[in-house]
Amino acid sequence: MNSSFANENEPIITTKYGKVRGNVLNVLDGQLQAFRGIPYAKPPSENRRFKPPEPMDKWNDVRNAQSLPNSCYQLRDDMFPGFEGAEMWNPNTPVSEDCLYLNVWAPLFKTPTPRPEDRVPVLVWIYGGAFMSGTSTLDIYQGHFLCKSQNVVVVSMNYSFHCFQRKILCQQNQVFHNSFLTHLFRHECHLEHGS
Repeated sequence: MNSSFANENEPIITTKYGKVRGNVLNVLDGQLQAFRGIPYAKPPSENRRFKPPEPMDKWNDVRNAQSLPNSCYQLRDDMFPGFEGAEMWNPNTPVSEDCLYLNVWAPLFKTPTPRPEDRVPVLVWIYGGAFMSGTSTLDIYQGHFLCKSQNVVVVSMNYSFHCFQRKILCQQNQVFHNSFLTHLFRHECHLEHGS
């Protein structure tokens, strides 16, 4: 991950698809860099709806990755209205078909290009929800404390799962379509110098 700074609080990294701008966050008496809302696949809408995700096209501008992305469509848990123990699992960002995004929290390196001694482990977090609900944007899933306290890169992502209540369609294609995530991380996502 090569970094540069538009200003001291907005790191810019170069990904395989283009540049993204993040934030520097103050966490646990220190700082880290966060990139929230990096697209990893084209939105599964219109002619791509109900089909396997397609990789993003490269972009030339600097994309904003400074806020949490949309959550994927799902049913809300309204069984116990007002009960925080149930409602805390409902999406906290707008739901949309345009929801295939990564979030990355990484140590703040002293140089624009991390040196070999800057390498740190990468933890990829995929939320649960029985392929019916969930989102990487929930407060409980934010990776900033884990990144700072354990000196690791934390990556989370949203994935599409509910198919607008067409359960048969989901059951037939779920494993195949979500195998795209495995392909993305195994063959497409190059995490250089631990970030």
